[in-house]
Amino acid sequence: PDMIFILNHRGDILAAQGDVQGVIGYSRDELRGKNLSELCKMDSTASPGDPACLLPFLQRFQEARKEDRIIKDYSITVRTRRGEIRYLELNGNGIYSPLGKFLSICVVARDVSLRKRLQDRIDYLRQLNEKILNSLREGMLVLEVPALRLLNVNRSFLDAFRLVES
Repeated sequence: PDMIFILNHRGDILAAQGDVQGVIGYSRDELRGKNLSELCKMDSTASPGDPACLLPFLQRFQEARKEDRIIKDYSITVRTRRGEIRYLELNGNGIYSPLGKFLSICVVARDVSLRKRLQDRIDYLRQLNEKILNSLREGMLVLEVPALRLLNVNRSFLDAFRLVES
């Protein structure tokens, strides 16, 4: 689900729309006035609410403002009210007065947690598969049938036929 945040130049939330409560567990009223960085999951050395997680986004936004462009696909990790970790992808654009004066930042935040978890799982399984395949003492060749396209080969197979990995 998508959420929309209206932020000031420091990252303070002026308004929130969309399924904010369903995704991160906070009501729109609770978020108003908070800095978006307060939701960021920080490492153990950072203090809660440390704007360090949003700083690169805000810096990129300032640069984008000069060139009148949109910020796309910036990712942050947030901790929900229930303590769960969620991954959000942010896309931001400036909101300006009719005279061109900067007013605020409109950020569309998409919850990509499921996609991230699935990609992490795929990467883990790929690495595991490669470890298992390369730990076999017997040569092994994996082909896709009926095209007979080579999918994978282990080191023992390469060594047996004096082939190089490429």
